[in-house]
Amino acid sequence: MSRYLPLPLALCWVLLLSSVGWTAWYTPVEWGVSAYYHTDLDVDGANLEGSGLMVSFASRLAQDRCFTLHLRMEAMLGGLWGHGHGLEAAVVPGLRLYFGSARVRPYLEGGVGPEINALRIRELGTAFNFLSYGGGGLRFVLSKGMNLELGYRVRHISNAGISEQNHGVTSQQVQVGLSFPF
Repeated sequence: MSRYLPLPLALCWVLLLSSVGWTAWYTPVEWGVSAYYHTDLDVDGANLEGSGLMVSFASRLAQDRCFTLHLRMEAMLGGLWGHGHGLEAAVVPGLRLYFGSARVRPYLEGGVGPEINALRIRELGTAFNFLSYGGGGLRFVLSKGMNLELGYRVRHISNAGISEQNHGVTSQQVQVGLSFPF
């Protein structure tokens, strides 16, 4: 039974994100674009690497003089090579917590969402997977309308038990991007 649990969870995410109510409380305050590169930490005998582009939209959930909490929606498209090769695409909601209000702001972040890839490797039993991540970085305020962001993430892709083959792939990712407040 637990093997089929991820299917209803994925359906709930899709319904939540596509519902009319989503737009009522999700009002973006900024958008951004980033380039990323990642390399695996746990594939035996070969390196799995990837890079791509990510577009994000962020909505402010809470703000204080010490912190700002954003709900982010990230759409990713990238290529993979090494141990396997192909494309990956994901739409991942997440939270990002910025500290302070100076021109250089550290942040912590995490998220999980659906990911599809064209890899045919034993670590992933299906093309449909979930991508989860946790990380941190720095935001540099360049001007009132533009920020530079440098980040590091540990990310994990697995099918959450949809398939019996479910070792997954854990990678470290670096990214650099620009964000543009509205």
